[in-house]
Amino acid sequence: MSKPALVLIHGRSQAGKDRAVLEETWISSLRKGLGGQAHLLDDVDIRFPFYGDVLESWVFPGDSVNNGTARGFASAEDPGYLEFQAEVATEVLARHGIDAQAQDELVGDAVRDAGPRSPEWVQGLFRLLDRLPGTTGLFISMVMRDVYLYLNHAGAQRAVDETVIPAFTGNCVVVAHSLGSVVAYRLLKDANASTSVPLFMTIGSPLGIGPIRRAMAPRKFPTVVGSWINAYDERDDVALYPLGSGRFSMDPPTPIMDIGKIDNTTDNHHGIVEYLNKEAIAREIAHALIGKAS
Repeated sequence: MSKPALVLIHGRSQAGKDRAVLEETWISSLRKGLGGQAHLLDDVDIRFPFYGDVLESWVFPGDSVNNGTARGFASAEDPGYLEFQAEVATEVLARHGIDAQAQDELVGDAVRDAGPRSPEWVQGLFRLLDRLPGTTGLFISMVMRDVYLYLNHAGAQRAVDETVIPAFTGNCVVVAHSLGSVVAYRLLKDANASTSVPLFMTIGSPLGIGPIRRAMAPRKFPTVVGSWINAYDERDDVALYPLGSGRFSMDPPTPIMDIGKIDNTTDNHHGIVEYLNKEAIAREIAHALIGKAS
């Protein structure tokens, strides 16, 4: 009988890191969460497709709004990118009680004169994000830069997909964090029958955010997936919405189980280490691995 397989899909901002060290960080954190069941990982085929350098190779340093542009793509003048950033920033601000009227009042006269969806307007919104507890405009803008790049740049998307797809072979539990959940969902919903995923776990996922959710259309439950669990800290501004509440509705309607009472103590409440070391998350992964091994 083959070993149970566990596929770990990382998020953004991993370029330049040592793949082996990063993988060990994930595994060590998960072992902590498993506690007395940590030995389960001793006989697991762990796959860690590292796409951080691949994605970053499509980026070069840019201005303070974009924090890097994709070979001229997603520039400060790109209307689609400006719209994407503005919508994301607006949703995060609204979650913190700053509605559209308040945003308009707070961005300032010069920004209002430049007009909505202008580079100045986007800069103004991200300055407002800097005022929020537990997040920064820089953090949100860099996460969304990479999500936008992956979703809209065919070359970057293809390069990331070609790195990740080989991990989805046979029977495997899939755990995906942040941008990794976007990558994994896109690939799994179109995976062929040679792949079987008893558990798809998304952690700190931005899939519920308006422009990202729409980019996933047509949204359908991956036929190769048995169950989908979405875990998040309610203070995590990347995981802006639970997915099982109808925010990520699929056709036909299929349930996603949310685990939203996670206490992620990293500064932005988004770091993977403080997700995987939680018993509520590790327990679900263990159950899926045990089920596969039986």
